Amino acid sequence: MEEQNFHLANSHSLRRPVEILLKDGRQIRGFIVGYFKEDMDDAHSPILKWHIVEKPYGISFGIDPFGYLLGSIILQKDIVHIKCIDSI
Repeated sequence: MEEQNFHLANSHSLRRPVEILLKDGRQIRGFIVGYFKEDMDDAHSPILKWHIVEKPYGISFGIDPFGYLLGSIILQKDIVHIKCIDSI
């Protein structure tokens, strides 16, 4: 398996609510904290996973004070679409 690199989303993305439709029919509403790519230096390298949180936790980088992951990691291959929405 190739190494995957995590990239934090910019602050604009953290404030923008999104709705994600999964292939199994579930819908997830939240905020993008970051994403994983194989090569962060290659603009054409596809996103493999998204890190989504339900609330904008500010500058927590998607982890709680004890180092545990907030939110969920969603595989790109499980996503039908991601759309920006007005509010959650």
